[in-house]
Amino acid sequence: MSPILPMSPILPMSPILPMLPILPMLPILPMSPILPSCPCCPSCPFCPSCPEILEILVTC
Repeated sequence: MSPILPMSPILPMSPILPMLPILPMLPILPMSPILPSCPCCPSCPFCPSCPEILEILVTC
């Protein structure tokens, strides 16, 4: 669970909480209908619709 440790400071951000369980489910992200409506990072499969998620996954 070490990968989740760096996200601990984000826990207070309630909008991100629902996204945490999705992070490990990467294969499901590409199917998400929300992806197309995410202008923040078109080439990033980690961007469901939450702008804050981009700050977490700076690997984009």
